[in-house]
Amino acid sequence: MNKEEILAKSRQENKNIDLVELEIMNRSKLLAGSIAGNLCFILFLAQILNTGKGNYALLAVLTSYIAVNSIHKGIMLKKRSSIIFGAVWAIAAIFTTVITVGMFFNTSTSL
Repeated sequence: MNKEEILAKSRQENKNIDLVELEIMNRSKLLAGSIAGNLCFILFLAQILNTGKGNYALLAVLTSYIAVNSIHKGIMLKKRSSIIFGAVWAIAAIFTTVITVGMFFNTSTSL
């Protein structure tokens, strides 16, 4: 494969997207995810401090975001450590989701 074929294939794969634009989009996603994750955690802590009970739905969202992000990154980069890290967070996501669903049923039966 010569230089022109490699460049043509690269352009086709990237669909003529500007690399600077692609980098900005990736950083925007990272920033948005970080802010959303921190906000979930802050709201969870604020609710615990205010009411003594936490909204585990917020933790379910946060843990599932971290799990999916880590597993996807691990698969794409072939990094076993990221996949394991994501699997641990996936367990936390399942756990917090089960708690959330359980709390929904406990509150609806007492009404």
